[in-house]
Amino acid sequence: MPLIACPKCNSEDINGTPQADSRLLIHCEDCGHEWLRGEARRDPSRPAVQTIDSLHAGFPTTLDVRLDVRERVAMLVSEFQTTQHGPVPEVEDYRAKYQELFSREGCRTRTPTTCSSSP
Repeated sequence: MPLIACPKCNSEDINGTPQADSRLLIHCEDCGHEWLRGEARRDPSRPAVQTIDSLHAGFPTTLDVRLDVRERVAMLVSEFQTTQHGPVPEVEDYRAKYQELFSREGCRTRTPTTCSSSP
């Protein structure tokens, strides 16, 4: 009985390539199926639990968007503002609700269940 067989075609003609996180990338020579085997080793330089500040620092900024896309968005905003005739009443309620929900304090105190039932 083989130690490892391909889960797709049951072939024993496989090889493994070590990965940086201590797992093996297994490749079936018969059907080409690939899968990872083993447990990933945690990088000790990375904290096990991320804080809200470390997560927030990873959010993309405006500068992460390509210049041509930012210019297109600015043009679309300008077009919208010239064709829109006054504010939409529902927008302010929506903005107030979600601005509080996604604020720094709101993210700290909310859970998935309270988000779905927020005022």
